[in-house]
Parts: sequence; C-alpha cells; structure tokens
Amino acid sequence: IEETVALGELPEAARAAIRKIATPGQLLKVESVTKGSVVSYEATIRRNGKTSEVAVHADGSAGRVD
Repeated sequence: IEETVALGELPEAARAAIRKIATPGQLLKVESVTKGSVVSYEATIRRNGKTSEVAVHADGSAGRVD
C-alpha cells in the first residue's frame, strides 16, 4: 500500500536520511509504503535536472525501490 505523506509525518531517522540524500536537490514527493507489517518510505527527488527515487526504512537505513 502506497500513500503520499508529508515529510514531517515520517519518523525522525527516516526524515533525516531523506533530507541528507535530497540535499541539494528538490524533494518532489514522499510516500509511505506498507508491505505486510513492514513500513518504509520512498522519496522522489529532482537533482541537476534528473528525477530519482530513494527508499529508507523507519530507522533511516537504506531501503530498496522495486
């Protein structure tokens, strides 16, 4: 289940990791992704004219974008 959320709604560790990865780019969208009982967060970032997605777990560790 994917749901668009505000960056401020994420756990602090996940929010800090996304901010670090996104800088100096522009954060376009953040989603909460639930697979079974596991919740992770995906962010869409634009940097240098290129758009990419990154994923992190609630503890701020790197996740995987499928």
